[in-house]
Amino acid sequence: MAGKNKKSTVLSGDFVKGVLFSAVTLIALIFVANTLLRNGSFRTSGGDIFAGKGGGGKTQGNYDSSNFNFPEDAGSVLLNTSFETNVDQNILVPDNWTYHYDQPNTNTGVRCNVAKTGNCSYYINGSKNSAIKQYVKMTGNTGDVVNVSGWGKGLNIGDRSGHQVGVFWVQAWIHYADGTTQFDVLKKFPKGTYDFMLAEASFAALKPFTGITVFCRFDGTGEAWFDEISLSVTPSI
Repeated sequence: MAGKNKKSTVLSGDFVKGVLFSAVTLIALIFVANTLLRNGSFRTSGGDIFAGKGGGGKTQGNYDSSNFNFPEDAGSVLLNTSFETNVDQNILVPDNWTYHYDQPNTNTGVRCNVAKTGNCSYYINGSKNSAIKQYVKMTGNTGDVVNVSGWGKGLNIGDRSGHQVGVFWVQAWIHYADGTTQFDVLKKFPKGTYDFMLAEASFAALKPFTGITVFCRFDGTGEAWFDEISLSVTPSI
């Protein structure tokens, strides 16, 4: 009987050792994951390159895809392209996007009663010029084709500002490695009233680039909705 009791005690000790080993392993995994999060391995990164001019110092709209490779058309590399995500509960500016102007139009916001797909879109009332943007840190080569597109819905869209570019459009700025920027990759929506329609533009980069900024802009009168904004890069052959 004494031998059996001793054997039972040994087995209980092995069980305790196993439990302790599992606990230590779990703690180690939690520590590693926490370290990676602090170092930004699982987060978007990069500063708002326009923070000193219309960026408001925000970085939530910046996305680092510098490790992406583009063996073929990459698909959209933007975040929250259809404005369905609103973790921060700020409906004026969609998550992962930021205002472009220092004194933004506050008659804007995520609206989940009008949409091209899903439930939500981004709404702008034309009482004041307005633009949101998202910067993507990514590298590309001369000849790579930058594609930007989006869906827009208009209600009584008119020209209030006489803006030389347009009143309602999607746009991409290509930031070249030499410090210059290509501003004119854009497609306008028409004036008037219409349901969601697609606007898309493509441009072959003139030089190697290090980043792209995508804009949803409205400088007219009336009311505008944006949805399904897309940015992709097709590598040169």
